[in-house]
Amino acid sequence: MAFTSYDFFVFFVIVFILYWAVRQTRWQNLILLIASYYFYGSVQIWYALLLGASTLGDFWLAKGMGQTPSRKKLYMSLSLALNLGVLAFFKYADFFIGDAASFFKRVGLGLQRMDSAHLTADGFIFFHLKKLSYMFDVSRGTFKPVSSFVEFAAYVAFFPQLAAGPIDRIQKLLPQLQAARVWIADLFY
Repeated sequence: MAFTSYDFFVFFVIVFILYWAVRQTRWQNLILLIASYYFYGSVQIWYALLLGASTLGDFWLAKGMGQTPSRKKLYMSLSLALNLGVLAFFKYADFFIGDAASFFKRVGLGLQRMDSAHLTADGFIFFHLKKLSYMFDVSRGTFKPVSSFVEFAAYVAFFPQLAAGPIDRIQKLLPQLQAARVWIADLFY
């Protein structure tokens, strides 16, 4: 779904109305999270599933850092392996898939080559770098692990930020996700 498409306009209007119709921060965050995952899943459902799984992984690894400070290096190593592993897979999958398809063709098992290009979404690297930034902050002790999965996942997948960039530190967006929101008509122009 392109930001300049009619579909996005309809999607945004619906999300905007739902977001401001509920007045509780918890529900507003859940709406943002569901909308963000719908946005990414509209391109390919696997994007949303993979983003959700890797976000859940980093959420629990950060909690582990907070609960067992003596194992911070282990948890940070696992987070690096998770995030860089996912990125490396998508970067090099075509190379390995192409070699495997050639091998099977030579031995008489003519399998059709599958491209992984359809698996990677624009901005996919953005999410993993954003999560790694958070994990480094937690491992250094400059930020405590987020206690709410919905708040953390909404921070990671916040769909309007994909177009605006740059990678924002959790210290900037999380307090906004945790604070009560008040509609101020003068600020809307």
